[in-house]
Amino acid sequence: MGQFLAIGLVTQIGVDKKKLARVQLTPEQLQERMKAQLHYDPALYLLRDYDDFYGFDLNEDIFYAQLLPLLEQLYPLLYPDKVMYQDVLQELQGLPPSEWISWAKTKPDESFQFDGGRGMGEYIREKYNDLYLDYESIMLSMEGKISMEVYGRQFLFVNYTMKQTLKQFPLAGALRMYITG
Repeated sequence: MGQFLAIGLVTQIGVDKKKLARVQLTPEQLQERMKAQLHYDPALYLLRDYDDFYGFDLNEDIFYAQLLPLLEQLYPLLYPDKVMYQDVLQELQGLPPSEWISWAKTKPDESFQFDGGRGMGEYIREKYNDLYLDYESIMLSMEGKISMEVYGRQFLFVNYTMKQTLKQFPLAGALRMYITG
């Protein structure tokens, strides 16, 4: 099938507990590194302790309050024709917010579907080790096929630019450009 360039709203960031222990960081210290290196906003995510990993889960209160207004601003910037996203907005408006992620998991539309982390994420460099952060997201846009051997700083710049463009919405800090496939 190939790999595609995507923009998504990260709903969970996961890090393996053993790998985090190997670099001698606490989850809170990791959050500070993510803030400094990846434009991560700790206020957007809640730390959860799972069996094998720590999860930074998107704060539902922020997600529920800001998703629709954010998408109403973002979609016209991404799509030249309303037909590409209008049905998504109408469906979300008709659903209770608690069902939005469940609906995304049904992969209803190219402009709104759950993307469960097939190799998407970012790295934090710590003590000469790369610590991988695995993402789950709601994909909001996907285009073409892409092949890149190395990427990082340009994606970080685009992530920062999206956050600044939509800065009236703290939720925009959860937007990420990534490669999926």
